[in-house]
Amino acid sequence: MKRDLNTKTLFISLISVGIIGAPTPHEARILRHNLVNAILGEKVEEVGNLIKEGAPVNVTLGTKPIIAATQMATIPTTATTGKDDRKMAQITRILLRNEANPAVKDASGMTPLMWAARNGANRILRELLRNKKAQATINMEDRNGDTALIWAAKATILPKKYLATARALLKKKANPDIKNKKGESAFFYAKESGNTKMVELLRRYMPKRPPMTIMPVPIRKPIRRSVIRPIARPAIRPIRRSVIRTRR
Repeated sequence: MKRDLNTKTLFISLISVGIIGAPTPHEARILRHNLVNAILGEKVEEVGNLIKEGAPVNVTLGTKPIIAATQMATIPTTATTGKDDRKMAQITRILLRNEANPAVKDASGMTPLMWAARNGANRILRELLRNKKAQATINMEDRNGDTALIWAAKATILPKKYLATARALLKKKANPDIKNKKGESAFFYAKESGNTKMVELLRRYMPKRPPMTIMPVPIRKPIRRSVIRPIARPAIRPIRRSVIRTRR
């Protein structure tokens, strides 16, 4: 075991100084597969070593490592269940430090930030929000038009946990007024779930709309109607009929 560890350390060192070249495409695929497995197994140290060996952190096909890291924190059903996201937060930090792209989407259009908000993984969320590229995705929408904030507002369990999720997003300029394809916003879902504290929080961050100005209605002058008088007709004199007398 000790010998294998020394061999691996030597191999990583040779890559870093350029003595051994970059891995071939086939080797890169194997390294990516091993990297995703290490992420799913929450093996923090192995993730770091595989990246040093040349495992790609950004891929176009297959499972994206940063999606795997943020997706792993399953939704808890009670305050005591659900995975502890400390290790996954460490893995997310390692991936981001090695230029993993936090703006990638999976097949359903979900970003790492959306997954963290959906799962209430606040440690992972904080790691993402420290990254400027991840901050730029804060109001991105998935295929249904849901944002990370909408996912946090949809939660019907652990209100305190998801309240912290929403607060962290709102502080980084998440827009609570965005509506999904159903025409429903984070504010709507918070009211529907009965989370009064979430409703109050979202109300404080709602964009201020300009007050409605009532335009004065101009007073119209009464229309003077002209009285149409009948035309006076001349009096018709009776026709005087002349009596023609015949001579006898």
